[in-house]
Amino acid sequence: MEAEIAKFSLPDGLSTLTGRTAMATRLWPEERMDVARELGTHFADGLASGRTAEQLAADFGNPGDAAALIRDAKVRCRPLWWKSFRWVIRGAAILTAFALISYGYLAARYFWGAPVIRVNYTAQYNAPILATPKEQRAWPMYIEAMRELGPQPEWYKEQGLWPASPEDPHWAEAVEYFRAHEHALKLVRKAAAMPTLGYVFSNVSDPEYMKALEARNPTFKYDASLETAQENPALVGVLLPYLGEMRSMARLMKYDAAAAVAAGDRERFMADLEGALNLGDQALRGKFIIDITVGIAIGQLAADMAMQQLEADGAAGGKPLLTGEDERRIAHQFAALGGGRVRIDPESEGRSWEDMLQRLFSDNGSGEGHLIKAAADDFYRDFGVANPTNNKFVKVAMPVVAAMKSSRGEIAAQVKAVVEAMHHDEELPLWRAFERTADAEYEKLYARCIGPLLIAKDLAGNSPYQGIFANRDLLETRRAAVETVCALKQYKRAHGSYPADLEAMVPALLPAIPIDPFNGKPLRYKLAGEGSGATPLLYSVGVDGVDDGGTFSPNPDDKGREANPRLIGAFHDPKAATPVQVKEMERSHGDWMLYPPRIDRVDSGKLKAMQSRPSK
Repeated sequence: MEAEIAKFSLPDGLSTLTGRTAMATRLWPEERMDVARELGTHFADGLASGRTAEQLAADFGNPGDAAALIRDAKVRCRPLWWKSFRWVIRGAAILTAFALISYGYLAARYFWGAPVIRVNYTAQYNAPILATPKEQRAWPMYIEAMRELGPQPEWYKEQGLWPASPEDPHWAEAVEYFRAHEHALKLVRKAAAMPTLGYVFSNVSDPEYMKALEARNPTFKYDASLETAQENPALVGVLLPYLGEMRSMARLMKYDAAAAVAAGDRERFMADLEGALNLGDQALRGKFIIDITVGIAIGQLAADMAMQQLEADGAAGGKPLLTGEDERRIAHQFAALGGGRVRIDPESEGRSWEDMLQRLFSDNGSGEGHLIKAAADDFYRDFGVANPTNNKFVKVAMPVVAAMKSSRGEIAAQVKAVVEAMHHDEELPLWRAFERTADAEYEKLYARCIGPLLIAKDLAGNSPYQGIFANRDLLETRRAAVETVCALKQYKRAHGSYPADLEAMVPALLPAIPIDPFNGKPLRYKLAGEGSGATPLLYSVGVDGVDDGGTFSPNPDDKGREANPRLIGAFHDPKAATPVQVKEMERSHGDWMLYPPRIDRVDSGKLKAMQSRPSK
């Protein structure tokens, strides 16, 4: 450039001004050379016209301002492709700046936000329990019974099953165990009859319960230092050891009842049956959905106990164990189970989710908020689950991911939709199960979940509500079947034979004819045989909805179509059935036999199979 400017033989001041101005334009090199030539020509013409260098420099003005004007003029003349490229670069820079500012905002609220825990649901659940005197709580009595039961027999620890009949291995040892622990079993029955379970909810173990576990298993030692009590633990984090113990105690009732039957001890059988029913009823009054599911399972166990004995009492040539008064008592006890109808409490699910949202999200005071890292970290820590955000790449992305997923308000709205659907489904009978929508709403909730909420979803009960409602409906049918069979026994005692139809017992012995859960019509009833020797058949049409005259499924491996209610929708609309459902439908024909009961002797079969295997 200096060489080009020198060609114009300008005075030093104008040469310097020309060079400074050309360089100040910050144009491309070729454009700066053009500017230098144009300025050189301009100054050379001015000198030729008789003006001085000082005049020309003064008229030229500030070189920076001139350079800016020249640059704008030159840039406007550049080609279109360059102008387009410049706009792309500028747009990218603006977007980058916006992204960095936005990320900074999202990161600040994600990494430094704090939850506002307004409600202590655990304290609310515990308040009525703590207000109940300890002597009126069943849980301490259960613990006392556990201590008295002491270590379980070695053979039971290995196989995990009690013998169900005198033909089973270890029958004599089991009978002796039940005899030796008669007082402990009485404590279980007494505790089950109490109106309040009395378990205080906490995220740490009950020390007295741990001592009972140590008494049951001398090799187990409880270390309280491994647990830290929280004043306000998450509902999904409270420990519920009573559920497993209640199921175990219900099984003890079942097998002690078998020993009682073998010994001809009617009062003991009745006490065990009532104990099992009370255990189920106590669980049904719990605060959580899982309490209800356990109560339903225990209720089904009690129904099996009753039906097996009612069937045995009807065997030809056998001496009945139960009296007419016992049968009336059994009918009344089953009628009272769950207050007359087992209810699934949808609000308990809503409370669990509300509790999780208040712990994992911020709170703007109006029900809105965003996921917070510290709260999520606490959740992973408390539940001993690997924290995926410890990965540095995941950690960097989490503020954006959290912002892209549903907010607290959106998840809360979907939780409300689930609860409303559960209320709707709760009232629908089993034969309309395909109209239930809670599962579909729950899947929408699952799709909105993120990070710890996915874990929380599983902890809160990642199981279809359809199955819970269906098991409840099946228990209601089993309950009605027990009441009906008890009425049939009463009728035969009065008339010498069973009635030709169920209407003959209504309303004197039976309030109403029970409804078939699979089609909404009366349960099927007929007599097999002739005269006074005829025996009753009480059955449901089964999941296929077809009356097969009281015959079982032709498939010997089918262990009860009544437990497969998801096929109701497939049978209702076969064209919409999936390939898997089509296969299941093929083997799901036949009726559900309620009486005589089709109860698989699973325990006996397993015990004998275990006995035939060599020891470890």
